[in-house]
Amino acid sequence: MKFIHQTSFRSLILSGIFLVSFLLQVEAQDTMRYLFGNAHIRNIGIYIAPQAEAIQLDGDWRAAATGSIGMRFNNRFGIGVSCQRMIGDPGTFNSIAPLGAHINSMAFRMEYTLMPNKMIHINVPLLFGRSRITVDSINDINRFAFHEGRNNHGFYRDSLSAHNFFIQPGAEIEINLCRFAKFFAGAQYRLVLAQSGDAAIQKSFSNGLNINAGIRAGLFNIRTQRHHHHFDFWKKRHDQESF
Repeated sequence: MKFIHQTSFRSLILSGIFLVSFLLQVEAQDTMRYLFGNAHIRNIGIYIAPQAEAIQLDGDWRAAATGSIGMRFNNRFGIGVSCQRMIGDPGTFNSIAPLGAHINSMAFRMEYTLMPNKMIHINVPLLFGRSRITVDSINDINRFAFHEGRNNHGFYRDSLSAHNFFIQPGAEIEINLCRFAKFFAGAQYRLVLAQSGDAAIQKSFSNGLNINAGIRAGLFNIRTQRHHHHFDFWKKRHDQESF
C-alpha cells in the first residue's frame, strides 16, 4: 500500500508539471483576442453640425433646428451630443387644441459610418435623449387673463409641461464636400420610451419622423500614430547601427 501511495503521489506531481508546461506552451502560441481590446485608433475627427429639420409632432409637421458636436474614431465610430429646438409659431395640435406647444430636446449621439472613404457614404446615427414639451394658450387675451409673466420661450411660468425620454434611430447619406466639410441628409424616427409630467400631454405626442439636412464641418483626419511611426523608424535605425 505504501508503494502504491508513493507511486500515485509521484504520478500526480508529474501530471501537474506536464499540464503546466502544456498551458505555458499554448499561452506562448496563442493570445486571447477581444472585441475592443485589439482595436487601434489611427485617427480622430472633431466636428460641429448645424442642421434644419422637419419634425412630426402629434401627427403634424413643424420646423426645428438642431446643433451637434461630436468626435469620430477611424472615420467610422462617432459619439457626440445634439440639441434641438422647435422654431416658428407653435400653432395648435389635434390632441391639445386649442393649445399650442413647443419642444426642446437634448440627446447623446452614437453613429457608425459605412464606406467612409467613398465620396458618398452612409451614416447610421442612434440618439438617446430627453425632451421637454411646453403647452400653453396661443390666445393673448386668455394668456393675460390667466397668467402672470412669461419665461424666455414665450410661454408663461405656470404652463403645462411634460418631460420624456426617447430613442431615435436613423440613416443619413453623407457627401464629402472638401477636406473640412460634409453635407448630409436623412431621416430618423423618434420613439418615446417614458414620460413624466402633465397627463394632458400624451406619451405619443412627439413620436414621429424627423427629416433633416445640414453641414458637418471640422477636422476629420487627425492622425494619432505619427509619433509612434517616427519612434519606430529611429529605433530600427539604432538597432541596425548597433549590430
